[in-house]
Amino acid sequence: MTQSANNNSATLPSFILGTAGHIDHGKSTLVRTLTGTDPDRLAEEKRRGITIELGFAQLQLPSGSICGVVDVPGHERFVRHMVEGATGVDVALLVVAADDGVMVQTREHLAILELLGVRSLIVAVTKIDSVEPDLVELAVLDVSELLKNETNFNDVDIVSVSAHTGEGIEALLAAIESAAVKIESNSSSDFVRLPIDRVFSIEGAGTIATGTLWDGVIQLEDQLLSSSGKLVRVRDIQVHGTKRSKARSGQRVALNLAGIKREDINRGDLLYTPGKLDGSARFLAQLRYLGAPGDSSSLNAGSGGSAQAKPLKDGTGVVLHHGTNEAAARIKFLFSEERVTELAAGDSAYVQVRLEKSLPLRYGDRFIIRSLSPAFTIGGGKVLLSDVGQRTKLEAAWFELLDLLDKDKSDETAKCYLELFNAPLSSEEIATKLGLRTADVARVLNQSDFARLKTAKETVYLSEKTLADVRGSIEEILLTYHKDHPQSLDIGQGALRGLVFPYKGPRATSWTEARFEALLTTMADENVINFDKGKASHPKSASNVQALHKKYAEQLLADIHAQGLTVSSITEHAERLNQSRDFVAQILGQLQREEKLIRLAVEYHFSPEHITSAQEALVTELKSRKEGMTAAEIRDLWQISRKYAIPLLEYCDAQGITQREGDLRYLKD
Repeated sequence: MTQSANNNSATLPSFILGTAGHIDHGKSTLVRTLTGTDPDRLAEEKRRGITIELGFAQLQLPSGSICGVVDVPGHERFVRHMVEGATGVDVALLVVAADDGVMVQTREHLAILELLGVRSLIVAVTKIDSVEPDLVELAVLDVSELLKNETNFNDVDIVSVSAHTGEGIEALLAAIESAAVKIESNSSSDFVRLPIDRVFSIEGAGTIATGTLWDGVIQLEDQLLSSSGKLVRVRDIQVHGTKRSKARSGQRVALNLAGIKREDINRGDLLYTPGKLDGSARFLAQLRYLGAPGDSSSLNAGSGGSAQAKPLKDGTGVVLHHGTNEAAARIKFLFSEERVTELAAGDSAYVQVRLEKSLPLRYGDRFIIRSLSPAFTIGGGKVLLSDVGQRTKLEAAWFELLDLLDKDKSDETAKCYLELFNAPLSSEEIATKLGLRTADVARVLNQSDFARLKTAKETVYLSEKTLADVRGSIEEILLTYHKDHPQSLDIGQGALRGLVFPYKGPRATSWTEARFEALLTTMADENVINFDKGKASHPKSASNVQALHKKYAEQLLADIHAQGLTVSSITEHAERLNQSRDFVAQILGQLQREEKLIRLAVEYHFSPEHITSAQEALVTELKSRKEGMTAAEIRDLWQISRKYAIPLLEYCDAQGITQREGDLRYLKD
């Protein structure tokens, strides 16, 4: 990575200028004239005179501001690379040659720009020095009609230029600067996402990865996770070729990475903030279908669609392009009542996209779909919700959520999603799921009427209906449990949680032990249930059981006290009382939790006063000796067998009364 003395430029904007247009219309030549940099870096590109790979440069505008430039291939065989370069572009520079006018890739590139959500467009009509003025006017009219009739690009500056004579270059720079002023914020995310479009290594520096920063801020020494699972450290940063201490969304970034080898990171990988993103093999999206190759509605024909156009069938296989990555995918239509089997060219629909491999997606991401054979851009859309189940038939409420997501109504979206999820979620979890800022979601939920549960580490939210349903289930299950287990005083928190949520899934997972405990504690505070030390019971059914437990608890306490240090095992207690072992174990466990008994070696329960007496006798004896005592000697002191002596000695060690050295025990210093 090259060094630069200028590390404090205040004029650096965060925007990317990307080229688009048909092959041989002069994109790379124009970039070279504007920037002084030849974006064609491969020998084959120079030999053949066409762009094959993405090219990069930096452009200084008249105001002194600097932007990154991405030059894309125009040949139909390299549209995949064009999509990679166009993703993350803020201002698109559509290049149309005056001697050709609008061509096939002109239309396809324009469609891709629209599908990727690029809002700002400038047109450069090139090669004006090689044709007559009337051909220049025809080219301008041709592209003007295309933009007006077949796209959503309005009020587009069309500048006629010659990269060879310099005519129009000054006007083009002014148009770029004017478009840059209107750019909206690049990112609403509070975490980093950097799609990698180039990886190489430099001797003495190590692995270098470059890309257009989609989201967040990268600083020196930041830890990032690659989509391949490798944790890396940012050792050095360059922005538009200048060494910096940080990089912001919307900038061309080169990172010197520590902790990863060149072969362990590839073009198409994503670097992101750890813990903020999960890969997903399914997602819901809003899809716009353009038409298949050969249709009268396709980009080859350039019309707006017709009744005879070939529709997109449910389950169609495609290649999906997301950022610098791609994956085979299948398109499934979503519906609430009647199954949807096809989508007409020019129409849009909500779909489920099933990928053959997981991709790190988030709400708002744009994607392109291309047909398998022949390879052609047939549509694209916006990710609305990732990591969903297999179902394509959804309740009407889910379509309301998709409408809100599609319209970017973030406040209503957060609340609607929480209602539909039907389980507790933190503001951070909702923000991550929906691709929103955590602070914005927290503000909305704090001002809402949603119920809250507080644990030691977080506050979670859920609808009043969800809360009422779970509370009702807990009461019903406790009553049923008492009926089925008439001798059981209570049930453990973990076992109860398993009965309330018997099936694994997002809803059950969201009810963590801490959240479930918070709910049980709240219900106990309201005297709805009994809950103490991880054990729950229902007041309506517990009274008879409590009386029974109290009867046998008193008997066990008396028996154990009378036995001194030679106590019975749980099984022996059960046989003497003519009760089940589980019933007796439950009572002994409760007495232990109440600190009325001390449990040792799993099977044995002792009166605390007898253990205290044994400890005092041992301390007195050890103080009278110059040396320690063996286990056998201590056993004889206590006048008990080895099966009781060993667990008692280990208890003394654990309490810090004695310490073992070889075969001897000493008083602990």
